[in-house]
Amino acid sequence: MKKSLQRCCLCGDRFVADPSNGAVFTHESNPNCAGQPSDDPTPAVCCRVLAAFGYLATDCKRLLEKGGWNPCAKPDASNLQKLSDLILETPYGMSMDWRGDPTDSFLKPLARIAAEFDVRIEVKQDEVDLDAVMLWVETDGHWRQVAGTIGPADEVLTSLAELGQDVEEASGGLLVTRVVRIYEPSDTWGYVTLSPERWRTVKKAAGKHFEKLFLTGAVEDW
Repeated sequence: MKKSLQRCCLCGDRFVADPSNGAVFTHESNPNCAGQPSDDPTPAVCCRVLAAFGYLATDCKRLLEKGGWNPCAKPDASNLQKLSDLILETPYGMSMDWRGDPTDSFLKPLARIAAEFDVRIEVKQDEVDLDAVMLWVETDGHWRQVAGTIGPADEVLTSLAELGQDVEEASGGLLVTRVVRIYEPSDTWGYVTLSPERWRTVKKAAGKHFEKLFLTGAVEDW
């Protein structure tokens, strides 16, 4: 059988494969093979996603090597974990510990991000019921009210995700907030807010890894 140029399903590098060796094209004999699982994004994919969040190409390489993450050696953490962490470090990321302050960790950053996409958000909290929050969302001179409740400790992270989806509706779809999937089972969640256009850019960059990075759909469907 004729040899062909294939892409390694472990690390993403191209190499000459001999089909007679089997259908799974890997190059385990190559000492530079990172040995990444096939469902883990390659460094090239990570760089494309980070570029979609505004990182310069030169910064991507430096960030991917940060903390001993060498693409030519097995990292302690998966590329998906590293990429998720770096996304939260962008101006569009927010992280919230279940014991944290929702105003400082989510509501104020959400208002800051919204302003970049020409959406104005004003946050008002009830002085008596500290769990009640009122958001006023302005687009094109029209104000819409969003009433929410910050849930108890075991529900606060979910309640913020729901609030983000309510803001999406109030903004007429101009702001979309998604939860970073890898943190969802933990007690610290990550949220990312972008315009639909920016989300399309991120989705194109991430390809099949997009739904591994972000939860999509209504909160109750997760």
